[in-house]
Amino acid sequence: GNWQTILRVARVTADDKIFFAFNFGPFLGFWLAFEAALRLGCRCLPGGGMSSVARLRAILDQGATVLCGTPTYALHLAQAAGAERLDLSNSPVKTLIVAGEPGGSIPATRTRLEALWPGARVFDHHGMTEVGPVTYECPARPGVLHVLESAYLAEILDPGTGAPVQPGDSGELVLTNFGRAGSPLLRYRTGDVVRACPDTICECGRSELALEGGILGRIDDMVVVRGVNVHPSAVEQILRTHGGVAEYQVEVNTSSALAQLALKVEPLPEVADAAALAHDLEGALQIAFNLRVPVSVAPPGSLPRFEMKSARWQRVGSPGGRKGTE
Repeated sequence: GNWQTILRVARVTADDKIFFAFNFGPFLGFWLAFEAALRLGCRCLPGGGMSSVARLRAILDQGATVLCGTPTYALHLAQAAGAERLDLSNSPVKTLIVAGEPGGSIPATRTRLEALWPGARVFDHHGMTEVGPVTYECPARPGVLHVLESAYLAEILDPGTGAPVQPGDSGELVLTNFGRAGSPLLRYRTGDVVRACPDTICECGRSELALEGGILGRIDDMVVVRGVNVHPSAVEQILRTHGGVAEYQVEVNTSSALAQLALKVEPLPEVADAAALAHDLEGALQIAFNLRVPVSVAPPGSLPRFEMKSARWQRVGSPGGRKGTE
């Protein structure tokens, strides 16, 4: 199946022990990953119903070589290890298989993950409940995702007109799936913003559609602030590149005619001057977007962590009070 293809490209073999760092509920995706790993002959370690510290100890005690979860939760586990004085420098984990957020294809987030999990390689992919696994990371080019074209007919269309985008332009990924008798979908609008690589044949030798930068964002996630298009992935790239941020939250206030952004950041324990960190981040955001974005400091441990998709972006003042856009 598609999940077995993803695991094989990630160089997972029957000798691996895979730790699944999430609670097992009705969400289909993780069950499929678990079943695919079992069929490959892997030892599968479920982490449901466990605290973060208990999961860390299980990973170390059981000698898990692969960790499967979201980028946000992998970051959180590493930070929790530091708080508990659990040394990850000799961790048995060699591969971090991440999904659910764009973080795995954001260079600064990848770098941070691989620094916190020494010796481990980040492997990104993405999928959705409606169609199943869709992409896997290029073995030769980190941050590039290949579409499983044996399972999908993929198109990149202008979300406004429905016309194919010009080469090099970003657009919405639209999928028609093959072989899913229980849930066939024709030209399904995923809402994912992607950009195709110009090369017909990839460096890895594959000819499957390659998405440069992975999933760039969501159609409904982009925020227009004073005429500037702001994507959550662009904000994360700035924060992770600067460093010093354990967790963050973005407030989008649309109560007035012009939307406003504000950030709360939770500094890492080693940050000596939190006020200076906030000031520097305001400057970095000003340079990147030409916008003044106030940054405030939150107390340690006060911002929420999520083992599933993060909910860092909060909207206030809008009709219906929609929250959690990323």
